[in-house]
Amino acid sequence: MIDALKMIGAVLCATGLTTPAMSSTIICPWSDGLIALVFSVDRSAVTIRHSHYHNVKTLPVVESEGTLSFIEDGGAYLYRYEYFESSGYRTLSNWRTEKASGKVWQELRRNCSTVEELQ
Repeated sequence: MIDALKMIGAVLCATGLTTPAMSSTIICPWSDGLIALVFSVDRSAVTIRHSHYHNVKTLPVVESEGTLSFIEDGGAYLYRYEYFESSGYRTLSNWRTEKASGKVWQELRRNCSTVEELQ
């Protein structure tokens, strides 16, 4: 799994996901692949990319009590993410809301790493 994370991180960096105005790429394993996050330096925005599709989205971020929250529109679903980082420990949690019914599912909390940590 670590080798796969290193490879995906390298590919994402090589495709220009990280820029000087952005932080290091953060890689999070997910149920259907990997998620790469790159926060703006001021943490007001995040660029998100899923390994299973090629869309790259930049989303606004709201910071509250050390947690960075952002919402991704996934068509029939809205995905709310919460990223938390403390002393080198990084986690990403996710809630999926079906737009038509309003039903909410909580996904698992995942531990994340920076690309540099994986090298």
